[in-house]
Amino acid sequence: MKTATGVCKFCGQSAVMEVPEKFTQEMIDEEAVKKCDCPEAQAFTKQQEEIATAEGMIRDFFEDREGMQAVKNILLSAVEPLARSEIGSISISKNGY
Repeated sequence: MKTATGVCKFCGQSAVMEVPEKFTQEMIDEEAVKKCDCPEAQAFTKQQEEIATAEGMIRDFFEDREGMQAVKNILLSAVEPLARSEIGSISISKNGY
């Protein structure tokens, strides 16, 4: 572990924290965003958590569904654009799924 200073990309507030030795400055700044209490950082952190949850649910759903790797990849690639409202929705129909 090492002591490092990260900066919130939204408000510029700095935070001193303990991080693993392998962390780059970019990773340290990401941790600073997670710890920051500015509204933009909190909204971003919530969005990232929602993305991680959705991706986990997709991976779990397709875990035992062989032959559907392409559909899984399409859904995984759509999660972030959906979360950022870059696209409004996505629909896929195949054999009852």
